[in-house]
Amino acid sequence: MIQRIAFIDTKINLDYINQFISKKQNISGVYIIKNDMVIQSRDKTVRDITHATMCAKMFIDNCTEYCDISFVQILEDGNRKANISHLLISLEWCLRNSINIVNLSIGTTSLTDVPPLYKIVEKLTRMGVVVVCATSNRKKMTFPACFKEVIGVRSLRVKSGCRGYIYNGNCLDGIDISYYLSDEIIKYRGKYYTLPSSNSLVAPIITAKVCSLLNKGTSSMHDIEFTLKKASIKPKYDWYKNFYREYFKAKVTVPIIAILNNIDTDSTIILLSEFEKNGYIGICLSDSFNTDIEKKIINLLDFNSYRLVQKIRFYSHYCNADFIILHVNNKRTLSKLKFIDFDVIIDKFEHKRIIGRKGIKYINTDKYENIEELFLELYPFLL
Repeated sequence: MIQRIAFIDTKINLDYINQFISKKQNISGVYIIKNDMVIQSRDKTVRDITHATMCAKMFIDNCTEYCDISFVQILEDGNRKANISHLLISLEWCLRNSINIVNLSIGTTSLTDVPPLYKIVEKLTRMGVVVVCATSNRKKMTFPACFKEVIGVRSLRVKSGCRGYIYNGNCLDGIDISYYLSDEIIKYRGKYYTLPSSNSLVAPIITAKVCSLLNKGTSSMHDIEFTLKKASIKPKYDWYKNFYREYFKAKVTVPIIAILNNIDTDSTIILLSEFEKNGYIGICLSDSFNTDIEKKIINLLDFNSYRLVQKIRFYSHYCNADFIILHVNNKRTLSKLKFIDFDVIIDKFEHKRIIGRKGIKYINTDKYENIEELFLELYPFLL
């Protein structure tokens, strides 16, 4: 079976790419988005080595399999900010056109984009489409790279003796693969271009590996992940803690609303939506709710090798959130909390160690008949 691969990126320089493409590989089309539709592009004048061209070369250099390649332009090379509506349209096009693998060297760090993006990605993966996506070079939570249904990738600069990639499907940031990559210099039409050691150039390398696995009969996402993990290298030390040490040590700067003891998921979602109606986007870190990125919920107990305070500080900086709701039911979790980072504590009971703490507002939920009333009390803390 010939794999159908879609690169969603910038314009592509076909003259350059055609120098390297093999007889096994076919470029089926170059597309743009016009009037909210994906249509065939008539622009054949691309002469520079664009971002999509770099990604395509990286893929071809690492792929020896039969495949059919499409390029969908949603970005201008000079301005690589993705239009979320164009990203959604291009992913819908992939769904309708029987694409097997989607290569995304782009994404969004905005939490407001998550619900519609998650819905289309879930549709794709449910149909067996493999989505490979690079995380942001700014070390921010990137969607869809961090979705559990997606193979999220990043680059690590090559060090002495380090080659290949590390597979960790249980990272705080949701990124599965960290690939050791070095810069590459290429020459074209008398000009030199640098293919940098960036996250976006790892995606086509992993896309090439996925293409090979699919052609060899590996079909399920579980088997793909298992095979990729089996072929990965073992890190000599806990590199991840060093990679994000700056976040673990950084002071929390966004407001944290701590909800202690029982409050149901629906009430928390309502509270998040009330803030959203007023232009504030938050996340909920919980010790009891299951992780649900679409609803902006992350379970704090999914990662046992990190201390609670590290997780709170990490997500407060890694997510582009205006505030954090920390929902805690478990007494053991409660005993590990450091209240110095909190702005508001909501509880059904009074705690002597909380009352009187400087700068912390204590709210007893028994005073409020509904979530909307509680929101009005909390809202001033975000102004």
